[in-house]
Amino acid sequence: MIDILVAVYNGEKYLKYQLDSLLSQSYKDIHIIIRDDCSTDSSADIIRGYAQRYPELIDFAVNEKNSGSPGANFFAMLSHSKGEYVMFCDQDDIWTDNKVKYTVEEMLSAEKEYGKDTPILVHSDMMVIDEDVFPITMSLFYYQRLDSRRTAVKNLLVQNIVTGCTMMLNRSLADKLNYTPATVPLHDWWIALFTACCGKIVYLDASTVMYRSHGDNFCGPQDMSSPAYLMSRAKDTNRSRLMLRYGYRQAAEMARAYGSEVLGEKNYALLKGYGELEDKPYPSRLWYVLSHGILKSGFIRKIGQFIYL
Repeated sequence: MIDILVAVYNGEKYLKYQLDSLLSQSYKDIHIIIRDDCSTDSSADIIRGYAQRYPELIDFAVNEKNSGSPGANFFAMLSHSKGEYVMFCDQDDIWTDNKVKYTVEEMLSAEKEYGKDTPILVHSDMMVIDEDVFPITMSLFYYQRLDSRRTAVKNLLVQNIVTGCTMMLNRSLADKLNYTPATVPLHDWWIALFTACCGKIVYLDASTVMYRSHGDNFCGPQDMSSPAYLMSRAKDTNRSRLMLRYGYRQAAEMARAYGSEVLGEKNYALLKGYGELEDKPYPSRLWYVLSHGILKSGFIRKIGQFIYL
């Protein structure tokens, strides 16, 4: 059984497309868990209609109060999930018909290689579409110049390449994620970093999701080769600084929450040291990331990292 966790908040515009894509999956042994985060639009009514038609597939509830972010909503659902495998689903995307099938096949192969007791995360590429389902790119990894091999702890400390809506966790990993971080706008980054410390991250080289790019995305994809992108990042200094500060705080909190017994001595020391950088002078921060190889990929990203470090 695979639990699919769907976090919803004011998603009436796209929600039906996503739910229809879940119900059209070629792999049928799924359980869809949906939590509406106190939407003010018609999202809850839309989901109730689906839940009434498919009561054996859909478990739906409305949160008593807004959780504050999709990440917090996802972590709350994860704590109640019992499926052997768990997937995360955004409200505004569209899943390809074979997404679950291909992902679970990759997971079973990884468990055969590493063992079911090993915490394993499988993730994949995505195609990007616009609001009207017009394709922007068939590969997010190509579009953003991402390298699927950059999943070492030192890489994920500063740059996440794992997108939540493509992830599948096995039960060994889900059970170890028994701590909800204080601030979780980016649940996929937290889970990827944790898995890098104590498990295995496996990449499925296929686009299994049609990721809808629109103005309300928390982190929308951008063409790294576009002059417009380079100009916007040069102007948006606050976002660059914010993401680096978030990385420091995430590392510090994970080190405190899990300690060396779970993360391993070497990884714990690396997270703790990186998490302490926020209050140190710039030369100390620069020396630490250079000496430990904590660098973003690509020339442009590295320049931005050094400027806003």
